Amino acid sequence: MAEEKKDLRVLRTRKLIMDSFIALSGKKEFREITVKDITEEAMINRATFYYHFEDIYDLLDKAL
Repeated sequence: MAEEKKDLRVLRTRKLIMDSFIALSGKKEFREITVKDITEEAMINRATFYYHFEDIYDLLDKAL
């Protein structure tokens, strides 16, 4: 995955997911945010989310 991290498409998608998560955090409590919320906000599908993160807790850990 080291080579994939250098791929701008991968970096852009990860940033989009994190930005969507942060935007949702301003509107909802963490426990209310779902993967569906994030994927809708980021305009990606669930498979894309799970390609980059194990779950919402993995996203939280990496976003912080």
